[in-house]
Amino acid sequence: MNTTSRLPRLLGVVALAGALVFAAACGDNGDGEDGADGENGGAPTVTTTTTPPNGGDTATPTETADGGAGGGGEAVAVSLTDFAIDMPGSVSAGDTTFEVTNDGGTEHDFIVIATDMAPDALPVDGAQVALDELDVVEETTSIPSGETSEAEASLDAGAYVVICNVAGHYELGMRTALTAE
Repeated sequence: MNTTSRLPRLLGVVALAGALVFAAACGDNGDGEDGADGENGGAPTVTTTTTPPNGGDTATPTETADGGAGGGGEAVAVSLTDFAIDMPGSVSAGDTTFEVTNDGGTEHDFIVIATDMAPDALPVDGAQVALDELDVVEETTSIPSGETSEAEASLDAGAYVVICNVAGHYELGMRTALTAE
């Protein structure tokens, strides 16, 4: 066998060895947690970035060592579209960070209300829900199209309704039930 025919085989062995070393470094470290032990005790580090909708060069990174959003507790992804709210129907009671992304073409807001009422039965005053008659737990300011906002809430076990209260949006279907268990 000449050295030219051994070269592809040798490169294959080196590539396989490199892949195994990489997999071992990124895999289970034997303590039931994925990742290597380091400053954060083995918890994964998560970095999230908010980018303006125009693709500009301004971004705000947030890095945490608890695998969640900056506020701690359970992180819940929420997508607001024209005209629906896409999110889990239940979350764990306790501290919750809602990571709310406006995937629609118009501005939206995000409001969590503690109530036993059905999502479509909230009191309305004109083109908006009458928030002064309800127990508002958390709300965001207006979220422009393409941007993300965080809303932090401490949820007791029970029933909630989540809405967008931009004029007319609640009536167009931007409402959903949420249960904290």
